[in-house]
Amino acid sequence: MRIYRTSVGKYFILVSLGSIIMLGLILTALSSSTVKQMKKKDTAEYLNSLAKNLIYVYELSDDTGLGFSMNNGRLMIGDEAVGSDSSIVDHLKDITGAEYTIFVGGKRICTTIKDDTGQRYINTYNNDIWNEYARVGKTCYLQDVEINGNEYWGYYLPLRTQEGFSVGMVFAGMPSQSISVTIRNMEIKMAVIMIFISVIAICAVIYAVRKLLRMQTTITNYMMEIDRGEFAHEMPKWIISRDDEYGRMSRMLVSLSESLDGRVQKDGLTGLYNRSAAMHHLKKYFVEANSPDGRSFTFAIGDIDFFKKVNDTYGHNCGDEVLKRVAAVMRNNMQDAGFVARWGGEEFILVFKGKLGPAQEKLEKIAQEIRDTVVVFDDYEVKVTMTFGMVQYHSPNNLDYVISKADKLLYKGKENGRNQIVS
Repeated sequence: MRIYRTSVGKYFILVSLGSIIMLGLILTALSSSTVKQMKKKDTAEYLNSLAKNLIYVYELSDDTGLGFSMNNGRLMIGDEAVGSDSSIVDHLKDITGAEYTIFVGGKRICTTIKDDTGQRYINTYNNDIWNEYARVGKTCYLQDVEINGNEYWGYYLPLRTQEGFSVGMVFAGMPSQSISVTIRNMEIKMAVIMIFISVIAICAVIYAVRKLLRMQTTITNYMMEIDRGEFAHEMPKWIISRDDEYGRMSRMLVSLSESLDGRVQKDGLTGLYNRSAAMHHLKKYFVEANSPDGRSFTFAIGDIDFFKKVNDTYGHNCGDEVLKRVAAVMRNNMQDAGFVARWGGEEFILVFKGKLGPAQEKLEKIAQEIRDTVVVFDDYEVKVTMTFGMVQYHSPNNLDYVISKADKLLYKGKENGRNQIVS
């Protein structure tokens, strides 16, 4: 089957390819902004760490432990004047490639930035940053710092004394031109990656659509056979064994085809599944348990103790109320654990997802809640208990064996005094 010859195939291909192309164009348009935002954040963090490192290096060179201070208008670190020796900032520039500047107030007193003649760009001012940020202890990150006619991305940190007073600031920056080159290279790489991903995605879409349409056609043909009443038609094993939605759908259809009446039927009194519907759902659990990596289930059958005595003593209307209250307790506790059904008369079945241990813990809770339930009818208060038999399904046993085994355990519990769970 060629997918291009089917309306669904054409629809999937056109929608998928159109979506991929549109997404590629949108991502390409957004890539520049994304790269810039990423670079802005990364550069901010990097320059912040460099500025902090500059302060830290100076503090390490302080043998006195006095830290930064001002003495006659000069910035001191310990008993040494800052700015008289540029070896520290030069060494850091050689390691990191960044530019560094130290300010007293808004005045540059030490820097790695040089003018066209090779002279350091000192004794100049940046009072705007000092007054607005560093003086009050704030940091500042800018992407358009103009210094000596050149633009930088720069981070400013306040320079504090040990008493916490801001006496200056430090600057760590990188030329905007070098960052722009980095951004452009990243944009090119992202564009190449997106083109490559788009090509892979297109190939994957074509492959996936072919597989999906094959499974869809197989399931549709099976449903048409069921609609014609051909229940002997077999679902191919390759789709039944799949552990996905199509596999589960195929197993569900197989289960439905085994029952002429696949409708979910409810018991008129309790609102629970009736016996026919219970068998229908139980078969689904059976099919699931026998699928690859299938989940086992636990089957329990319960009987209200001395129910005939309740009817004989208080009347059938009271008995009906007991059935409804017991059903409500089990239904409320089985919503996420499996399902419960009225098996007949005062008998109920509970089918739990999973193994016996957790299922029995859940059933113990249900049994205790039933014991604690008091059914008030007219002027009577009726207390109820139940006896259960439960067994975990193990392949290759069939459903009849599981039901029969649980039923025998139930009667064993009744013979041993009732009001118990036998597993």
